[in-house]
Amino acid sequence: MTPENRMAFPLMLALMIVATSALTAGAVLLAAQAWQDRQARRRADGIHQDDPHGRAGFVFHDRRMLDCNTRGQALLATARAAHASPPQGDDLEPLLRFLTPHFPGMRGSLAQLATRGALSMTAADDSGLQLDAEWRAGLAHIHVTDTRAAGSSIILDRLSFDALEAELQSLRQCTEKAPFLIWHQDSDDAVTWANGAYLELAARQDHDLVWPLPVLFPAASDPETPRLCLQLEDRPCWFQHHHQPIANGTLHYAIPVEAGSQQDSGRRDLMQTLAGAFATHQVGLAVFDRARVLQIFNPALVDMTGLEPEFLIARPRFDQVLHCLRERRLLPEPADYRSWRNALLEMERAAETGAYHEEWALPSGQTFHVTGRPHPDGGIAFLFEDVTSEITLTRSFRAQIETAQSVIDAMPQAMAVFSPQGTLTLANAAYHRLWGSDPDEVAARINLQGALQGWRARSQPSPLWDALASLTERRSEDGAIRGSAVLRNGQILSVHTTALEGRNTLVTFEQAVGAQRQGAAGAVPPPHLHGQSLTAAAPHALPETMSKSPIMLAEAPRPQPAIHAAAAARASARSSVDHSATASVAARTGSLGDG
Repeated sequence: MTPENRMAFPLMLALMIVATSALTAGAVLLAAQAWQDRQARRRADGIHQDDPHGRAGFVFHDRRMLDCNTRGQALLATARAAHASPPQGDDLEPLLRFLTPHFPGMRGSLAQLATRGALSMTAADDSGLQLDAEWRAGLAHIHVTDTRAAGSSIILDRLSFDALEAELQSLRQCTEKAPFLIWHQDSDDAVTWANGAYLELAARQDHDLVWPLPVLFPAASDPETPRLCLQLEDRPCWFQHHHQPIANGTLHYAIPVEAGSQQDSGRRDLMQTLAGAFATHQVGLAVFDRARVLQIFNPALVDMTGLEPEFLIARPRFDQVLHCLRERRLLPEPADYRSWRNALLEMERAAETGAYHEEWALPSGQTFHVTGRPHPDGGIAFLFEDVTSEITLTRSFRAQIETAQSVIDAMPQAMAVFSPQGTLTLANAAYHRLWGSDPDEVAARINLQGALQGWRARSQPSPLWDALASLTERRSEDGAIRGSAVLRNGQILSVHTTALEGRNTLVTFEQAVGAQRQGAAGAVPPPHLHGQSLTAAAPHALPETMSKSPIMLAEAPRPQPAIHAAAAARASARSSVDHSATASVAARTGSLGDG
C-alpha cells in the first residue's frame, strides 16, 4: 500500500462511520415519528381513560373487548356480577344483558352497526341513560352516558357506597338461598336472570348453563297458569306459580307443592275408587264438596234422571243440578218459585245434618226415595233410589188389605185374629159392635188378656174365658176350642177358634136369636175340647126347637172357607207390607188397614 493510500484509509473509515451514524439517527427519528403517529392514531381511535363527558366507553372487535375506560370497567364488573357467567371469550353478552332492559331494541340495532355506521338510543325507562355507538376501522365503539348525573357522574361518600354494597350483597344472598325458584323473563320470554334454585334444577335437567338460560317452564308465559309441572327422571315435580309484572319484563316465582299434589292425587284416586265402587249400583249417587260443586256421580244417576253426562262432568253446582231436575219434572213441584227456593235451602241444610229423607212422587208416576248425608270437610252426598216398584207393590198390598177388610167387615159373625204372641191383629165391624170396642184398639195392638177383660165384663162368668186365656200356649195340633157364653143382656154366644197360617188364631162369635134369658140362665153348654166337655154336663140344655136366624145360629158351625181365607190373607198381607214398604208408607198402610 502506498503512503497516499495509507493516509486515505482512515479518512474513508471516518466518513463511513459518520454516514452510518447519520443513517442510524435518521432511522431512529423515523421510527420515533412513526411511533408518535401511531400513538396519536390510537388515542384518536381508542378510549380516553378520563372521558370529559363522564361516559363509560368500550371498544369491541366482534364480541371480544379490546379496550375500555375506568367507568366502562366498573359498569362491566357490575353487569357480570348481576347475571350468570357468559361463555368464555364473550365480553359483549354481560353488557347486553345489563343494558337490554333499558334499551329493548339494542341487540337488533347493534347487529346493524357495521351497516349503519353509527346509532344513538335513549333509554325506554326513566333511568336517564343514553347509548352511542360508532363503527370505525372494523371496531365497535360504544359509550354509555348517565344524562341525569351532574357532570355525568354521581359521587358517593364511602359510607353510602359501603351501605349500598352491603344491601346488594344481602339481596343477592336472599335470592340465591331461597328454597324456591325465582327467575326473570323479558318481553321476548327469554330468561335473563335466575336464582340458584332455578340453576340447580336446570342442571338436573342436563341443560347447559350458557346464555341464554334454559326455559324450564314454557307454560309460565301464560299468566293464567296457577301450577307448573316439571318432569324429572323418576317423577313429576309440581310448583305453585306466581308472577309479578315489572318494568322490564316479568318476575316469576315457583314454589314446590309436591306434598299437596300428592294429596290431590290421592284424593283423585280415592274419588275414582268410590266412583268405580258405585258404578254398578242401582242407587244414584251425587257427592258435592263444601262449595256445593258436584265431585262424584255414578251411571245410575244418569239412568234415573236422564241428565247429560257432559253436564255432570262439567261439575255443576248443587242449585244447577236441581234446576235441571226441575226442568225435567224430576222434582216435586211446589206452589211457586219462592217455595221451591226455600225447599231447596231446607234440603241443603237438612242434608248437612243427615236429616233429609224424602220420597219424591213425580208426575210421571215414578217415586224416588232421596236421602241426604253429610260428608267430611263440609260436603254432602245425595242417594237417589227408585222405589216405584216397591210403592206399587205396597199399594197392591194395601188394596188387598182393604178388600180383605171389606170382606171381613161384611161377614155377620164377629171375628178377631190373634198373633202367636197374643196380639190382636185383626177384627171386623161385627166384633166391635158386639163388644163395644174401639177400632183403634187394633192399631194399638191390644193383647189377648186385654180382650178377655172386655169379654168378661160384658158377659156372665163362664169357663170358656179361662180356656181362651191359654190360647197363645196351645199348639196347632191341640185342636179348636168350642163353647158358649151368655151376655149380660141375656143373648147367647157360640164361640169357637180356628188355627190359621203362621200360628195365628181366629176367634169367631155367633149370636143365637129368640132364646129367653130365663130359659137360658145356667143352661149354656160348657166349652168343649175335641168335642169333649171341659166340665160336667149342665142339667138343662138349649131347646132343640130354638129358632135360628140367618145370622145367629144355635149351634156353632166351623167358619166358612171364605172367611178363613180372608182372615189369613189379611194377616199375611199386613206382615208383607210391614217388611217391604218404606217406613212412612208402611205406617200409613197400617193405619188404613187397621181402621
